[in-house]
Amino acid sequence: MEVYGAGSLAVPVESLSDVVSYADQVSVVEVVSERDLSPPGGQNPEEDYVPREVTVVVGETLWRRPGAPASDDRFSMVAFGSVERPNERAPVGVVGGARLEVGESCLMALAQRKEGWGAYPMSTLELDGDRTVDEVGGQAPPPTVAPLAGKSLDEVADIVQAAKPDPLAVKYGDLPPAERWQAADRERESAGP
Repeated sequence: MEVYGAGSLAVPVESLSDVVSYADQVSVVEVVSERDLSPPGGQNPEEDYVPREVTVVVGETLWRRPGAPASDDRFSMVAFGSVERPNERAPVGVVGGARLEVGESCLMALAQRKEGWGAYPMSTLELDGDRTVDEVGGQAPPPTVAPLAGKSLDEVADIVQAAKPDPLAVKYGDLPPAERWQAADRERESAGP
């Protein structure tokens, strides 16, 4: 059994344009290790969420936002963990989101945040050799990576390179992703209809 959840995001996840506007690069990564983190306090002792940290090694980078720094070659980030119940441990995921497992290679949009490098939300596809898979967790891929599903890495590179970023995101490109989106959104709102 897998447990699925939902939450609010600090960046938009509507299209590939959002990825090239607010992520820093699209790369092939391999998940090389994982470890459980301490569960947040105050949880129901009958059902505890245990977050997880995964370490990834970055391979080929297919696209990088102009002016963006390159990611570290290897870094750790928080990933979906599990829910522990008496006599059961259920992996947690999100509908349309890839669950990162040790030994898997994925195509992943990466973003540098204040706390370090991590995956851009809803923008990871597992790889089968040098092709992306057609679905994520048995579902159609999220709109951020739908145009990349079922494609070779060469095709992915061409598609991502051709995607157009939000001009306001480009204007605020020196800010971290969430702040970039907030600044672009404020400017859009102040311009009016």
